[in-house]
Amino acid sequence: MKRWRAWKKLGALLTIGFFLAACGGGGSTTPIQQAEGGVGIAVDPYIVGAVFEEKDAAGNTIQRSTPSDEDGRFTFDKPFASGSSLVMVEKGLHNGLPFNGTLKRKVNASGVLVTSPLTTLVAEGVSEEAAAEMLEIEVAELYQDPMVYAGQGDNRLLVAAMAVNTALTILDNKVENLSLIENTVKSVAAFIEKVLDDASGSSQAKIGAGVAAADFIVNQVKTEEKDLTAAIEKVGEKVAELIEKAEENNGVVAVEVGDDGEIVIDKPDTSLAGYLAKAFEAFDKGTINNSTDHLIDAAAYFKHALALASGDTSATQSDKDVAYFFGAFARVLSLANPYSTAVDGNFNTLGDLLDAFGFEKGNDLRKDFSTISYPQECFDNDFGWEECKNLPLPADSPTSGEVQAFLFDKLTVELNAAISDFNKVSTGFTYSWTDPVTDAVTEFDYADLLFTRGLAKAMLFQLHVQEAYDMDVDIAAEEQDFNQEEEYTIEDFLTNNPTLGSLKDASKLAEAKVFATGTLDDWLAALDRVEGSLDERQNHFIDFTAEECYWDNQAWWYVCEPSQEKTEENLARLKEDLAAAKDSLNEAIVTNEGRIVDFSQFFKGIDLRDQLPAYEGSVPGLFPDPTLGGILVEGFDINADLDEDGSPDLLMGLTQFSEKMLDDRDFYVGGWCGVYGELSLSSEGTFSFDVQIWPTWTTVTGTWSVEDGKLFLDGDNDYSLQASLAEGDGRQDGWLFLDVFWSQTFNQQSLECFGYFSSHPDGFASSSP
Repeated sequence: MKRWRAWKKLGALLTIGFFLAACGGGGSTTPIQQAEGGVGIAVDPYIVGAVFEEKDAAGNTIQRSTPSDEDGRFTFDKPFASGSSLVMVEKGLHNGLPFNGTLKRKVNASGVLVTSPLTTLVAEGVSEEAAAEMLEIEVAELYQDPMVYAGQGDNRLLVAAMAVNTALTILDNKVENLSLIENTVKSVAAFIEKVLDDASGSSQAKIGAGVAAADFIVNQVKTEEKDLTAAIEKVGEKVAELIEKAEENNGVVAVEVGDDGEIVIDKPDTSLAGYLAKAFEAFDKGTINNSTDHLIDAAAYFKHALALASGDTSATQSDKDVAYFFGAFARVLSLANPYSTAVDGNFNTLGDLLDAFGFEKGNDLRKDFSTISYPQECFDNDFGWEECKNLPLPADSPTSGEVQAFLFDKLTVELNAAISDFNKVSTGFTYSWTDPVTDAVTEFDYADLLFTRGLAKAMLFQLHVQEAYDMDVDIAAEEQDFNQEEEYTIEDFLTNNPTLGSLKDASKLAEAKVFATGTLDDWLAALDRVEGSLDERQNHFIDFTAEECYWDNQAWWYVCEPSQEKTEENLARLKEDLAAAKDSLNEAIVTNEGRIVDFSQFFKGIDLRDQLPAYEGSVPGLFPDPTLGGILVEGFDINADLDEDGSPDLLMGLTQFSEKMLDDRDFYVGGWCGVYGELSLSSEGTFSFDVQIWPTWTTVTGTWSVEDGKLFLDGDNDYSLQASLAEGDGRQDGWLFLDVFWSQTFNQQSLECFGYFSSHPDGFASSSP
C-alpha cells in the first residue's frame, strides 16, 4: 500500500487545520438584485485579492466571492439575498501592502455594493446618522466609492475611510464606546488629510504614503507605543520623506522602526516572488523553533503571494505555481492559529476552540505550537512522584454539534477554495524544499499536487458524511457523568443522546459521493503519472518507495534498501484497489477475498442509529441488520458469535470459552511456566494432550467440557486443567489466538500459569504459530 511522507510542520498543521472551522450553511434566497450574480467593490483604497462571503442574519454562509481585482471588484455566482451581509474573509493587499483591517457591508441596496471601512462602521452597529455626523458627510456617502471621489480631487471620503479603518483595527472593531471611536477617527483623519493634501507629490504617491502611515500607526499602537498621539507624531515628522519615497516607487512604500529605534522608510518587495521568499523564510523559522508567530506569518505571506498570482505580470509560471500550491495549503494553515481572538462564542480559528474548551488564554502560552496542551492539575502522589490530571471541561464548553458546524462550514469553504487554487497549477509544477533542521530535501511535482488535491477532496467527503448525521453531544456534561458515575455504560450514553447517529440530511451523502469520486480520480491520475519514475521519487512529498530488508552478518543488524520490484508491486495493487473502490461507489463489487460489497447503498441514505445493536449496560446484542443496510452483500458475518456470549465477536472480541469455539479443534498450548504442547479436542467430548511439563514429555487423555465459559479437562494420571479466557479474538489468516489463565494438576504437581492457545483449521502442519 502507499506510504505517505508527511512534510514536517506544514503537513502536521494541515492535518490540524482539517479539523477546524466555523459558521455557515443555508439562508434566505430572496433576491434584491436582478443581475446574474452579486457584485461588490473592496476599497480602502482598492484592495486586491480580498475574498468575501455573503452571510445570512444568523451568520451562516450563503456564498463565497471571487478574489477582488485591481479595481477592488469581486463577484458572486448568485444575486444577493435580502437581509444578508458581506463579510471579508481573506484580506488581500492594498497599494501592494497587506490590508490590516476587515470590511463588512449590509446588503441594503441593489447594484454594485461598495464595501469600505465606512460600511463596516454601520455593519458593526453604529447608526447611519451617527456615523455620518461623526465623519461630517451625508448618509448616502457612507455607501459611495471613496476612490471615485478622490479621482475627482475630493479626498473627504478616502480620508474618512482610512481613518475609520485605522480606528476600528486599533479597537478590534468594538464600537460600544462611540466617543472613543470618534476621537480616534478625528485624530487619524487630521493626520491623513495632511498627507493627502500636501502640496508636493502625485495623487498616487500621496495615497501610498497615507496607506503606509496608517499601517504604521496601527502597528505602533497595537504592539509598541500603545499611544495614538505618540505614534502619529513619530510618523508625522517623516511625511515629506514618506511622500518622496512613495513618488520614487509608484506609490508603494512602507514605514517601519529599525533596530536602532529610528523610522525606516523604504520600498518593500511587493512582488509575488518577494512574498514567496518571505513565506519560506518565516516557515523555515517556524520549523526550527515551532514558533506560532512565524507559522502564522508564513501563512499570511503565502496568501499574499496567492493574491498576486493572477495579476503580477513580472512573475514566472514557476512562481505562480508555487504560489497557488502553497497558498492553498496556507488557507487551511491559517485556521490553525492558536491565539485568542477575544470574540466570545464565535469560532473562527483553533484559538477560539482552545478558549472555549478552557485552555488558558494568554497568547504567550501559545507561542510555541508544540507545547500547547490541555490545562492540568499536578500533585505529588503517595509515592512522591508528580502526577497530573486534566481539569474538568468548562460547563459551557462547545457541544460536539457546535464543533461539527464549525468544522463543516469554515473548513468546507477553505478546502473548496484550496481545490480551486490547486486547479490553477500547471502540469509542469516542480519545487524543492530543504528542511532547515535535517537538511533533508522534499520534492514536489504535479503528481504530488494530484495526491494533495485528492486529499482535500477526501476531507470534503468526510465532512459531508459527518454533516449528514446528528453528532450533537454535550461533551462537558458527558465528561461529568462519566467521572461521577461508578459505572457509566454505553447504554447510559445512548439513552442520554437518543438521536445521536441518526440521519438528518441525506443530500449531504449525495454530495459526499461526488467528493469521493473526485478523490479516487485524482489519486488514480497521480499513480498514472508516477509510473515509470518510481526510482526517482524517494524524496517526494508523496512517496511510495517500498524496502527490502535482510540480515547483515557483518553489521549484525537488519539493513533495509529501496526495492524497485516491491514498489512496483505495491503500486499495481494500489491502483487495483483504488479502481475497485471507485466502482464500489456505484455498484456491488467482489473484493480480493471473494466477498461482495455495495457502498452505493450507503449514499442512498442509511440511518446509522438504526444499525446499532441494543445495549445492556456496555454489552451489545446482535446487529439488527447484518447487511448494514445492504452494504455487506455476501461473505460477511458481523453477527458471528464464536464464544456464544450473545454479543458479536466484532464488537466484544472473545470473552469466554464455548463448545463452538473448541469443538473438534487442535490447539498449540504455550505458557510462561515451562508448559507447552499440542491439545486435540474431539466432538465426542474427549481430548488428547501431548504436553511437556519441563523437563518431562507425556501424553494425557480424558474428557473435556465447558462450564460457565471455562474449559475443564479431566484426564488420566491424576491430570486436570481449568482454563479461562484472559483476552480473546486474536484471529489472523485462519489462526485463532486465545490468551488464557489456567490452573493445572499433574502427578500431584500443581501450577498456575498465564499462556496462550493457538489453533489453525488446517492443523499444525499447514503453518506455525
